[in-house]
Amino acid sequence: ENERSVSLSPARSAIGALMLATVPIADLAGALSPWHVLAVAFGVGCGFCWFDAAAWGAFFRIVGKSRVARANSVVWSTEIVIEIAAPAGAGLLAALANPSAVLAVDAVTYLISAALLAGLKTDLNTVAAGRRMWSEIGEGLRYVWGMPVIRTLTIAGFGLNMAVGGVLGLLVVHADK
Repeated sequence: ENERSVSLSPARSAIGALMLATVPIADLAGALSPWHVLAVAFGVGCGFCWFDAAAWGAFFRIVGKSRVARANSVVWSTEIVIEIAAPAGAGLLAALANPSAVLAVDAVTYLISAALLAGLKTDLNTVAAGRRMWSEIGEGLRYVWGMPVIRTLTIAGFGLNMAVGGVLGLLVVHADK
């Protein structure tokens, strides 16, 4: 009755692309406002949180149990390289081009993501029969709590993310000083 499924659909990436595309379109029309940019940033940020959770939920279905370790290694290695290179590349691109054009390029990456998701042959939206979302969450929390190393890393990661979020939030407020 209260079942949920992994929602990693191409439509969600297309919606992200559409939200991002409104910024360069509004800029070209001379109608771009700070509130518009904030609304798009909020929408894309929320969409990313749901998308990322769904992606990790679908991870095992995509790679298969036998390839989890190798796939996890590739995912994290790629993410580390991208986290180093992407901000530098985006900063350079924003310095050389209109920031709205940078967001237009980002909108295209969302469309590429939608196309790649549409090409997946694995059914990502199936929930195991009779399993409810809350029981799965409870099972995961019991597992994390029962593994001291994973529990410690999870708590440390949560604390780090809270601290970094606070610092970045204050950085924006005090950037002009």
